[in-house]
Amino acid sequence: MGEIRSSEPTRTDIERRAYQLYLQREKAEGRAVEDWIQAEKEVKEDFARNQRLEPVSHDHTSLHATAHKYARTV
Repeated sequence: MGEIRSSEPTRTDIERRAYQLYLQREKAEGRAVEDWIQAEKEVKEDFARNQRLEPVSHDHTSLHATAHKYARTV
């Protein structure tokens, strides 16, 4: 089954991108705030773009299997 995502990117998503920006600048110090702001902007834009582009899954087979499994436990 696919990963469940929140409606917003997480702090970890932003931290990861900010660290990537830091590494791209060859670990030059003194730009943490700028990296964070840039990372937050990029991550939010990517997240919004991916939310619009991801197709909605209509996998009735897996839904049926999940429902059947649940019904046996009740």
